[in-house]
Amino acid sequence: MADTHMKADFATNLITSSQLGVLILLYCVSRLVGLVWRWYQEYKADDELARQHNCQLPPELPKRWPFGIDRIKEL
Repeated sequence: MADTHMKADFATNLITSSQLGVLILLYCVSRLVGLVWRWYQEYKADDELARQHNCQLPPELPKRWPFGIDRIKEL
């Protein structure tokens, strides 16, 4: 019984709740940075592929109302 109590005290004294919060925050930030980096790399690869094939943006449809509501109305 004393051995179990000693292990529990060691685990609770190993890291405080504020330290745990900082670790969780750092983990979340690192995941977010990794996600943004991956999106950026994919964007660069797509952009390079578009340049190699001389791709252009599609033509923009004429619109009379804001946000293209007239196009939705035509459907």
